Amino acid sequence: MEIKDFVKIIKDCHPNLPPVNILKNVDFIHNGKEDWGESDDINADFRRKVVETLFDNKKLQSRELIKYLLQAEIDYCREETLMRETLRQITFMLYMIGKVEDIPMLFEAKMDTSFDAGCGLDIELIFGRDKDKVKEYFQLNKHENYDIVGCIEEYEKYDYQTPNEFIKGMKMYYES
Repeated sequence: MEIKDFVKIIKDCHPNLPPVNILKNVDFIHNGKEDWGESDDINADFRRKVVETLFDNKKLQSRELIKYLLQAEIDYCREETLMRETLRQITFMLYMIGKVEDIPMLFEAKMDTSFDAGCGLDIELIFGRDKDKVKEYFQLNKHENYDIVGCIEEYEKYDYQTPNEFIKGMKMYYES
């Protein structure tokens, strides 16, 4: 499938997800090879192109599609123990939507995929657009796998950016 065809289907289905037979083009699918430099995701490059297209076109973005793409990228990064720019872009898109319910997915991307993602993704993703509201929400709605409140409390001891500073910095990063 060509990227332009996939994008047309996204437009036609928006805000819903495309059909499963179309989504398989962005799923994490291991190529079956295990040797260093050969193990890979057969859809990684296509998914990268889709994410870049979405990143540059806000009209195509839907929360469900972003979460779907993020899960595929999380699976890839976890399996290959790496982080690609695609992960940074897709986590930032989900952050910008600003739903507190999505914080566990952002937590997973940063803290539970690979060493590279743990170092490379910003803690501000987990703080959300309002870290006090995020803390309050997860004090009442504890996540079954992740101590989100504990993580925020640990990292807020250090220097971090306000949401406006974080957003401005990310936009400057991607515009250069």
